[in-house]
Amino acid sequence: MMRVLLIDDHALFRFGLRELLERRGIEMVGAVGDGTEGVRMATDLRPDVVLLDMRMPEMSGLEVLRRLRSQGLSMPVVMLTTSSEEEDLVACYKAGANAYVVKPDGLEVLCDALRKIHDFWTLSMTPSG
Repeated sequence: MMRVLLIDDHALFRFGLRELLERRGIEMVGAVGDGTEGVRMATDLRPDVVLLDMRMPEMSGLEVLRRLRSQGLSMPVVMLTTSSEEEDLVACYKAGANAYVVKPDGLEVLCDALRKIHDFWTLSMTPSG
């Protein structure tokens, strides 16, 4: 089962998305609204995938992503945002994001992205015999 950490500053969105993802068989190991707490939880819990809001107050999703990567955390990160601006997409990938999902795209697009990233990561990390 895929273990996901959600970092998003909007409480209602965070709680609703957590419930919807769990109903689809995705284990939510945490859901926090603060970038600093998100970095700590990612370090402590080592989720399979981090689902990260790009635009948050105090510490942006890009800064969270940079901190995760600077600490040597290589788990896949899926950026979740309302922005469809090309410059935001490029900035996320340059910072080390593995996928970029625009919130209006909907739950099925998000679930599909999470599964594909998880499956690819799991296969690429499995030693070949």
